[in-house]
Amino acid sequence: MDDGVLVPSIRGQAIDRGLEDDRVYHYGVFTIYKTPGEPARVSRGVVVSAMPSAPISSIIEPTLSRHDDGPIRVSWNPPARGKVVVIRSARPLPHVPGDRLTRKEVDALDGVWLTRSADDHALDRRPLETGVCHYTAMIAWANQYVVGRSAAYSHVRDPSDLRAVRSGKAGKVLLRWRWSPRGGKARVVSKALGFPTSWDDPQAISATVDELEFSRLGYFPLLLPPDQPGPWHVAVYTVLTVEGREIVSPGLDPSSRTIVPGPHSDVCVSYSLKAPSLFMKTWTVQFRTEPPGATIPPTVLVAHPRTVPLSAEDGETVAIFPAARDGEQFSVRTNLDSGSHRMRIFTDPHTSPENQPPIRLRHPEAEGTRV
Repeated sequence: MDDGVLVPSIRGQAIDRGLEDDRVYHYGVFTIYKTPGEPARVSRGVVVSAMPSAPISSIIEPTLSRHDDGPIRVSWNPPARGKVVVIRSARPLPHVPGDRLTRKEVDALDGVWLTRSADDHALDRRPLETGVCHYTAMIAWANQYVVGRSAAYSHVRDPSDLRAVRSGKAGKVLLRWRWSPRGGKARVVSKALGFPTSWDDPQAISATVDELEFSRLGYFPLLLPPDQPGPWHVAVYTVLTVEGREIVSPGLDPSSRTIVPGPHSDVCVSYSLKAPSLFMKTWTVQFRTEPPGATIPPTVLVAHPRTVPLSAEDGETVAIFPAARDGEQFSVRTNLDSGSHRMRIFTDPHTSPENQPPIRLRHPEAEGTRV
């Protein structure tokens, strides 16, 4: 009992102060019996260890991604302390981000725990085939679990090929997209200075679109606040109602989102295509920008055997061009018949929209522009 520092105690508890974080301390608890006329007797005691640590203030925000029908990847930024664990549940957990749970409370949660593949992600190799599920990330540290944010996933297909064109009226944007096969309604979510985190992002502006009304007009007129010229980040989600419950697509398709620049695009990109000569099979592509000297994001050259391509997926990709500058010229060697094929250039769909500067493409065979 004399091997250590005596911690003052009261009946039922003792508080030890001034300790170093992340260092293990060992405590012994003893009972002292005193009887008249005899020396004090000490019990055998019990021993316990503890490691004080500062509370974890960071909250994990998971993001979802999926390629075709492969596993769902749940990604996060690794925290400074602790490890991240992820649970998949049919409904949102009855906790808010920042709540601290004990191991007993965590074991009582109804869901499937994912096996971590690395410090920054986990893979769900057997995702649910129907309905909606929620992935919630937590930080495990010192026998406590700090609840993070959750990300919802559904098996409803996203809209695709979202395009946006500024109208003449301030704040008005015309949106067009391809509906998913089961689409009856869509939700358009717009946010300034960054893409929406989900279809119900509280900092975004949202609107519900009926497919019949969209088909009648051929587009959806989006009205943005004129006092915020942009850039605006727009995402479109498919909305279905199954057995009275609303199901929204996950928003993982890169072509279901786009960036709407300000009233005047920062860069207008035009290009010229020079067909091969009689003896050479080499095409020549040259870029021009307004204003001159501007940079151009990665682009692709797409060919269609019957008609003018309408998007990067509408035809065969003939060439992929890296990021370029005004005046740059590229050579493309192909065996395609220049007399029967139609070609257009589009931004590379595999480049993240967040890394693309807002541009306006002007195709050589048309006066209209596409964003």
